[in-house]
Order: sequence, then structure tokens, then C-alpha cells
Amino acid sequence: MSDSEIKLPHNDVGWMLQDAVGLLNFQRKYSAMLLLLCAVDALARQHFPNEKKVGVRFEDFLKKQMRRPGRSQVHNIQVPNTGEILPFEQILYKFLRNPLVHEGDQLELDNKTGYAVQIDWNKLSHGIHVDSDNNRLILGGELVLGILLDAVSNGLKQLNAE
Repeated sequence: MSDSEIKLPHNDVGWMLQDAVGLLNFQRKYSAMLLLLCAVDALARQHFPNEKKVGVRFEDFLKKQMRRPGRSQVHNIQVPNTGEILPFEQILYKFLRNPLVHEGDQLELDNKTGYAVQIDWNKLSHGIHVDSDNNRLILGGELVLGILLDAVSNGLKQLNAE
């Protein structure tokens, strides 16, 4: 059966998770992250259909997925660039999703554009560092990918169980 013959149920975003995993197998991390962020948006709309604001849906969905038993917890973190202490899901929406999805930025550590949040794929790939000296928050790329993969996977399971 060719790809054009495959019919997915309406609103099934499982293909996004499958494609993101495929992209990761080819080390296309930013492409996978972009697709996972889009999957979070789509799943958030399905989980919170009455919420009109995209940011609120996105953050509520991630909070629901991240703050469940058995999951490592990441809560409030300071963003040096703004001085705010924000919930991690809001940081992912405001400082990661928006620049990546709407501006195509990769937020690398050597990026000179002054983004408040930047991604480290090497030394800090699974961690978080508040870098006050350089006025930025550094997120480990593998940490973010793991959180997004888990959120999308679990969100799909919850929809399938309903």
C-alpha cells in the first residue's frame, strides 16, 4: 500500500510521532523537535477543545503530561533574560516553540541573536542551566526531546483509551 492510499482516522496525529522518531534515527533533531511541538499543539486542541487560546492549551497539555506519577518533574525555572520565574511548560511554549515554529530558529548556544532560551546538544544534553553570566537559560536538547516524545506518546494513548 502506498502512502497516498493510507487513510488515517480524522484528527489522528500518531503519524507525527512516527515521523519524529524516524527523523531522530537520522539525527534530524530540530526537525523532530519541530514536528513534536506541532503534535503537542494538535493533541492539546483535542484534549482541551473548549480552550480557545493556543498557548493556554499547549501549556495545560504539557503540564498534564509532565506532572504525572512516575515522571521526572521539572517545575519553575528562572529565565535570566527576563528575570521571570516561569513554569517549564510556559518556557517551552514561549521561548522554544514560538521561535522554532514561527521564526525557524534553532536556538544554538552560539546564536548571537540574544534568545532568552538556547539549546545544548552536547555538554548539557540532558540538563538545564540558568546561565546568568550570559543572560540565558540553557536547555539540554535531549531532555526537551524526551519530554516532548513522552508527552505526545502518552497524550495519544489517553485519546485512544477514551
